[in-house]
Amino acid sequence: MWKLNALNSSREYAACAHTEAGNRKGTLFLCKSCAHRAHADVNAAEVLTSRG
Repeated sequence: MWKLNALNSSREYAACAHTEAGNRKGTLFLCKSCAHRAHADVNAAEVLTSRG
């Protein structure tokens, strides 16, 4: 069994990898670097998928 590091997955944008605490506001994810908007949980799932 392997373990996945979930650290900052809710603050990192899956496409550009920009990580910032201000990227996530509740259920909204807004990348402060490229202005991408998404549902925060969907983006976090994409980040974790890319790490796995």
